[in-house]
Formats: sequence, C-alpha cells, structure tokens
Amino acid sequence: MSLAFLFFYRVALNMKTKDSNLSKKIEQTSRSSPLFVKFKTLVESVKEVEEKLSQIILFMKESLCEPRSPRFKDFWDAKRLCISLFKQQMNRIKRNHLWSQYTELNKEAHQLKELLDEESTFSAEQIELAIESLETDFASHDGWAHQMGSFEIPKSIKKFILDRKIYERLQVDLDFLKRMIDQLDALKSELIGTKMRVGLKNRLLKRVSKLGDQIFPLRKELIKGLSESFTSDVETFVKKQFDHKKGGASVRSYLLKNEIKGFQALAKRLALNTHSFTKTRKMLGDCWEKVKGMEKNQKEEEKILKIQEGGLEKIRRKMRRRSEEKRSQLEKLKLELSELFENESQTDLQTLSKIESRLSSSFRGLPLLPVEKQEIERKFLDLTGVILDRKEASIDSLSELRAVLSERQELVDQVKQQVEEYRKEMGGSSLDFEKAMTYRELYDRAKIDLDRQVGAMVRLETKIVEKES
Repeated sequence: MSLAFLFFYRVALNMKTKDSNLSKKIEQTSRSSPLFVKFKTLVESVKEVEEKLSQIILFMKESLCEPRSPRFKDFWDAKRLCISLFKQQMNRIKRNHLWSQYTELNKEAHQLKELLDEESTFSAEQIELAIESLETDFASHDGWAHQMGSFEIPKSIKKFILDRKIYERLQVDLDFLKRMIDQLDALKSELIGTKMRVGLKNRLLKRVSKLGDQIFPLRKELIKGLSESFTSDVETFVKKQFDHKKGGASVRSYLLKNEIKGFQALAKRLALNTHSFTKTRKMLGDCWEKVKGMEKNQKEEEKILKIQEGGLEKIRRKMRRRSEEKRSQLEKLKLELSELFENESQTDLQTLSKIESRLSSSFRGLPLLPVEKQEIERKFLDLTGVILDRKEASIDSLSELRAVLSERQELVDQVKQQVEEYRKEMGGSSLDFEKAMTYRELYDRAKIDLDRQVGAMVRLETKIVEKES
C-alpha cells in the first residue's frame, strides 16, 4: 500500500509541476512583445537546433542594436529559448562556437544595462534636483516680484486705473506661476520619457503632481482677483467717456481710440479668465463702434459745413462781382456826364435831353453811398439848368415860355432843398475832415447855382410880362 501510494504521489506531483511550467510559459508568452511572438513562431518552424540557435542569437544582437533604445525584454525572452536549446544534442564544434557568441552577447547586454541604469539614475537625480528647486522657489513668495521685474501700464489709460498696485502685484505673481507651470510640464514630459525604475518614476511624478496641486488653485485665485479689477476699470472708462446721459466729457475721437487700444493691449498682457476677457472685449468693441459712428457724423457735419461755406463764398463772389459792375457803371456815368458838360455847346438840345434822360435812368439803379449820390445829383441839376437855358433861348411863344418858367421854378426848389441838406450835413459832428470838405464844396456850388437859377427865373418872368403887355 505504501509503495503504490508513493508511485501515485510522484505521478501527481510531476503532473502538477508540468502544469505549473506550462502556465508559466503561457504567462511569459502572453507578456512577450508581438515582435518576439512572431519570431518565436518562425523559429519553431525550423527543424535543426543549430539553425534555431543561429537565428535566436542574431535576434538577440538586433535587440541590443536598436537605434532608439535596446529591447531588453526581447533579449531576455530570446535568452531563455537559447538555454533550453543548448541542452539538446548537436555538433560539439558548432555548440562551442554558438556558446561563445551567446556568452559574449550576455556580457554586452549586462554592460549596456549597467550603463543605461547609470544614465537613468543620473537623469532621475537631475529631475529630482529640478523639482526641489521649483519647490524652493514656490515656497519663497517674497522673491517672485524681484525675479520677474516690474509691470507697465499703457500711458493712455493710467488715469482710468483705480489701483495700479493690484496689476503690478497680481500679474507679476501670475507671470512667475506661469513660468513654473511651463517648467513643471517640461519636467513631467522628460520624466515620462526617461527610462528608470517604476517605483522611482512614480515617486517623482507624485512630487510633480503635488507641486501642481499647490500652484493651480493659487493661480486660479489670482486670475479671479485680477479679472475683477480689470473689468471694474473698463466699466469706469466706459461710464466716464461714453455715458453722456451722466455728463460724460466730449473727447476727440483719436484720443478715445488710443484709450481703447490701451485697454485692449492691457487685456492681452493680463492673465484674465474667459468671462472677464469676453465681457471687456465686447464692451471695448461697442465703444470702438461708437467712436466710428462719431467720426462718421463729424465727417458728415464737416461736409455740410464745407457745402455751406462754399455756398456763402459763392454768394460773396456774386455780390463782389455785382458791386464791381455797379462801381464800373458809376465810373462810366461820371465819365459820360463830364464829357457831356465839355461838349454841351456842340450838342443839340434834343440829343442833350435824350442823353440826360438815359443817364438819369441808369443813376436810379446804382447802389451808392450818400455822399456819392449827392455829388451825382448835383451834376444832374447843373445839367438840367443847362438844358433849360437852351430851351429858353430856342423858344419865343408865351405858352412855351410859361412852361419853361414852371420847370425853372421846380429846379430852383430842388436846388434850395440841396442847399439845406448840405448845410445840415456840414453841421453834423460825426463827419471826418474829408467828408466835411466834400460837403463844403457841394454847398458852395449849390449856392452859386441857386443864385444863377433865381436870376434866370427873374429874367424869364420879366420877358413873359413884356410879352403879355
């Protein structure tokens, strides 16, 4: 009973061992790379052991010579295949040759592994030092502003900023945190790409994540405070420069444009949250449209003003032209009167009367100054006296003489009226010296003409009496 029991026990133990080895092989195969699995299938199709070993050793060389990084997993999996194959029977010389290649590759693999481990250790140490430096910088809050420098606000909008120190303090801190975040991202990428022990890599990644958990909430809080301050300053600007219902000052459009551009430039420089950036951008955009509308209205007003000025200038030119034409007519009238007096002895009575009638009609439509008008009227009365003298000399009938007497009486009355006007003008205190001399000359001429006309009227009356008797 005891021998039978031992026999069945050994059989069961062997079966268990085989099952365990089989499960290990299955597990190893499942964890192998697709490239190795494909290669193993290819090797199993080869019949000779020496050829299998040659192909496996070549595969191991290729695994170590990978350009980017050695495929150590494929190398160790191939090595396990070699160990099982070297136990089988084969040519002794070929065995020795393949074994020497195999051992040489093992030495190279171990040396290469040690070298890479040293590089990984060095990289891990450098990354750890960088993380420690970032942790130290983050802990020293007082040195942030000194490291990042000052913050400048555009000159065109400084008068609208309620508290400049908020921008200087918060934005400088945010610039520093932004630089730290960029460094953290670069460290994380480098850490993920560096080959090292999984435990060490996880530990370093946890330190990076922990530092990020401290930076991001603080950065979010600073952005919120900065965004609220900027939104408040933009609202103040809009109310002051564009809210005319509350007495907003009228500002030139180019100044408003510079101020809007200043706020837009500041918005791009600041680390604002999405809500604040969108809201202020819309407010400034609306202001820009209002300025464009103001400019359009100004251009239309300027255009209307130019049209009006052009119309006024046209009217002025027309008036000047008319005045020059009237002045030319006046000069022509004076010249014709002078020529008529010079040639009156050579001109017949009928022609003289026609010329006097034509010149008198032209005189009535001329816009003259009072003194000019009185000078011309004086000449016309002189001309009327000359015409009456010529009539009196050319007639002889009683009725014609009485008609000329009536005209002479009317002329005397007109001359008397002129004399009285000249006397009143000379008595005025507002005349300058030149006008006073002109009126004195007219007065003297009118007095002489009055005496002459009165004498002519007396002679004509005597002549009529003689005719009647």
